[in-house]
Amino acid sequence: MKISYLSLFTFCLLPLLGLSQNGVTAWESIGIRIAPDKTSQQIGTVRFGTDIMKMTDEKEEVEEDKKQRTYLKVVLADGTEGWINDYLIIPNGEGAVIIKQTPVFKNPKTSNETLKNWTFEAGDPVIKTDVAGDYAYIYSERKEKKGWVPLKCLAVSPSEVKVAMLLKKALAETDEKAKMKSLQNIRNMSGLEDLKMVKVVERSFQKVVNGVDMPDNPDESKERGGDEVAEQPAQRDLTPEKPAKKDSVKPKPQPPVAQSKPMPVANNISFVPTSLDASKISADAQKDKVQAQNQHYWKYSETLLLVEIEDEDETSAFRCYHNYLPEGTKILVKLPEEAGFLECMVVGGLKTQKGLGFTAAAIKRIFGENPPAEVEIQFFTKMAE
Repeated sequence: MKISYLSLFTFCLLPLLGLSQNGVTAWESIGIRIAPDKTSQQIGTVRFGTDIMKMTDEKEEVEEDKKQRTYLKVVLADGTEGWINDYLIIPNGEGAVIIKQTPVFKNPKTSNETLKNWTFEAGDPVIKTDVAGDYAYIYSERKEKKGWVPLKCLAVSPSEVKVAMLLKKALAETDEKAKMKSLQNIRNMSGLEDLKMVKVVERSFQKVVNGVDMPDNPDESKERGGDEVAEQPAQRDLTPEKPAKKDSVKPKPQPPVAQSKPMPVANNISFVPTSLDASKISADAQKDKVQAQNQHYWKYSETLLLVEIEDEDETSAFRCYHNYLPEGTKILVKLPEEAGFLECMVVGGLKTQKGLGFTAAAIKRIFGENPPAEVEIQFFTKMAE
């Protein structure tokens, strides 16, 4: 614990030397006030872990809500001076993110004593303060948890923290469509591939889309935190069962989309319409009456989020996943630049509402390097006689 004692000694010595400390907040966003009073004018804002405050030695004791509060004068990076409740500041802290699930340990010298069965999950934003050997002392958001965790479970940088806060906000969305859009925006962020949070983002995305909780690292499923903890349950395979492939039969390669003939919608329905009960069709689907091949049909049009999924048949651009259309349903997917429609078959379901799933390879083949966030589809039901 030498470093911890050194930090305590430094904390006590700095004011005597006339030196100041820097601090950060463990709250998502707090206001800096013009006076030591929570009702005074707000003149600045600091965000979790990334906005550094220079702490001065000016303090004011005030009574608020029948409690004694201590306000500290701080200076922001842009030179703004103001007051903040000192409880909201963590001296000498810096923003970090948990990138591997880990328990919280009481002592950095022993890894067999945890605190209150506390656990940090991958993606949790934290504030790191002291370091002792291979462990770091951290605070959770709002200081609700604190203790020692292995350094290897942390990523420390403002960029990592920014992604973690955006991911937390996205996962808190109650509207499924808004949640998927927010997650897609994070996945498309420039430079994400260079961050350790990229795996956490992808894991969260796959869990929302397919209900599959991937391990932090397939090669380290037993190594979480400082020592071995309970092994995670086996990953659920939600892909519909397919007939076993014979080793001697190679799958026929699919032609590129550019070589496929676009399909006019109203006069070339080349498939059997779905027999899905109309009550199960989304209320957002637009319904129109069409006639083709001497038959009358209901044509349903939907605009769905384009979702990337995992499928063992990575090469096929004609397999898709839908949240309520049954397996075997054939649909028309609108191609970019008014190129017509591509016929695809639904081969499985999505837990995500209002989404259409393809593999990454299929998305690239169909929509190119810059796929849209949403895609239009059409499907048909036969009208009652």
